[in-house]
Amino acid sequence: MKKETVLCAMLATATCATAQNGKIPTSGVCADSIQTEKDSIKANQEAEIKADKEAEIQAVTVTGHRPMYKMRNDALVTRVRNTPLAKEPTLEDVLKHIPGMKQTADGTLEVNGLGAPTIYLNDKKATSAELSHLNVKLIDEIELITTPGAKYDATTGAVLRILTRRTDEGIFGKMQVYDKLSEVNTNTRN
Repeated sequence: MKKETVLCAMLATATCATAQNGKIPTSGVCADSIQTEKDSIKANQEAEIKADKEAEIQAVTVTGHRPMYKMRNDALVTRVRNTPLAKEPTLEDVLKHIPGMKQTADGTLEVNGLGAPTIYLNDKKATSAELSHLNVKLIDEIELITTPGAKYDATTGAVLRILTRRTDEGIFGKMQVYDKLSEVNTNTRN
């Protein structure tokens, strides 16, 4: 028999809260219940769990999730890389999902109560052309700062910092091809 029973027990205890008596019953994952003295098992931590019986399992999948939104200093940070937001087709579609951002009747995006934000791309003020050609898959995270400090212009209501992954090699770009067919009246009179 393989030593995969320990992994089976770790899966069952990964999301358990601290039990009052210090024992966490784990059932439903293996054939029999297994108890451990551990309160919880944290990521990247080894834990020894002893079981009464061994069970052979074919495969184990461990899945973890990081929060998509978090507060860092005075900014709301939205992770884009490795989240469903990375699958959005345009930057505008990503920005619609950031808490505090809203789309106005004329289609522009603004921060609630502060108007249109000043947008920075990797700490440089971005132009609309740069933003329209930005590949969403390259965005690492977006910070929304609603109370910008002295680092920014005094007239700035809100700041949106878009941070992309650093690429050391290669040439990156986006190419779009548009084709428009016009109607031409070829009926002529002689």
